[in-house]
Amino acid sequence: MNNYKPLKQLKKFKSVCLIGHLSPDTDDFASLVCFKHFLESKFKLANVDIFAEYNKVSNSLQAIISNTKINPTPKQYDCAVMMDCPNTERLGKFKDLFVNAPYKIVIDHHATNDFCGDINIVENISSTCEIIFKIMRQFKYTPTDDEYEKLYCGILADTNGFAVGNFDEQTFKIAAECSKHVNVKKCYKQSLVNKSLANMQMLAVAILNVEQFENNKIVFTKILNSDMQKYHASNDELYGISNQLNGIEDAKIICVYSNRGSANYVSFRTKDDYDISKLAKSYGGGGHPGAAAFITDLSYTDIKTELLPKLKKILKSKQKR
Repeated sequence: MNNYKPLKQLKKFKSVCLIGHLSPDTDDFASLVCFKHFLESKFKLANVDIFAEYNKVSNSLQAIISNTKINPTPKQYDCAVMMDCPNTERLGKFKDLFVNAPYKIVIDHHATNDFCGDINIVENISSTCEIIFKIMRQFKYTPTDDEYEKLYCGILADTNGFAVGNFDEQTFKIAAECSKHVNVKKCYKQSLVNKSLANMQMLAVAILNVEQFENNKIVFTKILNSDMQKYHASNDELYGISNQLNGIEDAKIICVYSNRGSANYVSFRTKDDYDISKLAKSYGGGGHPGAAAFITDLSYTDIKTELLPKLKKILKSKQKR
């Protein structure tokens, strides 16, 4: 078992903030909320605040947040914890809250993490929720049934139902332990099935805009601000589209380009062990070998022109093995 004992440092702080990434997903929100509960219950911390930049929260994510207050008025914190995030750029408007904190901790599962904390708990595994479960276990903290449910949903969502990502035997053991305390069917629907109408409309736009290259092995698509305005969709309703497009037959590398206000977001998904994480990191982003992303100022046409030769190279390098 990994050594999480350095986290005892948190006991000496009077105020701690937990910061998630832009447009937080199920794993991010679940790990933030459960770690807050852990710090309050086990370490007896009275002032633990959660921050994450988002526009709108879906019903399924609202169930994860439940009654937890997100984004209170910021103050001076003794310690900041960056969670489920590989670098500070992905913290959005809350970046300075982390960067300026006197003490910093990173808890994350992305292979491209920058290790920018005084303590770095970074493991290339299924999800940050899996790490939080193991932290609780090492400190002999028993989650409540509600916390088991959140952790299970986080693992389920980040592996897309144990179909992608870095899950292993240990992941299944942890999921099995959580499943003893939850309604598995409810979690499955909440994490993977239920979608807002706007999210489904954005998926339809992405499908209609699909372009295929290299005998359909490389797929590009786009979702523009005009599409989002037409269907009254927020940035947060683009969540999960890359995973769904990864089901396209013959596709090995999926690239989804979307406008996010003044910035543009590029999301990758791959199949058959093609590693896209290094390419994403070269653009200031990060992620996993099979799922990564970055933010860019380039237009869709320009980013497609720039990325296509690089993706072809990744495709060919794997084919030579």
